[in-house]
Amino acid sequence: HTHTHTHTHTPPSTPLRLAHRWIDCTYLKDANEALYECRYALQYTYVYAFYLPQGGNFRTHFEMNQTELEQQTEQLSEMLEKDVSEIHRAEVVHCFTMAKTRLTNLLELVAVRGSGSATDTSGGAGSSSDP
Repeated sequence: HTHTHTHTHTPPSTPLRLAHRWIDCTYLKDANEALYECRYALQYTYVYAFYLPQGGNFRTHFEMNQTELEQQTEQLSEMLEKDVSEIHRAEVVHCFTMAKTRLTNLLELVAVRGSGSATDTSGGAGSSSDP
């Protein structure tokens, strides 16, 4: 008489259990999307910064925001490179939320300057050369 050994150690994967595991991991997808968005935007910030006039309040402010975004993006990248067992959900969620906030701040800074709403000492929207 042959006895086949069945695995009774692992509980069956019910749809609810699988859905719970999937929901638990969605933050990793969100974090990777945030990392992509930040890196994508950062690649253009270097070109943008290159053409900004030297000195000036806007350039200083822009570079400060750019540096903060770089640091936050690097921190997020390091977290996501870890083994899944070493990743702490709350830390990753906080980090990618901060990265997205820093990205938004940088993009808003550029948008405000582009709309002419920023204070600019080099002439511009408010200056006039009419006789």
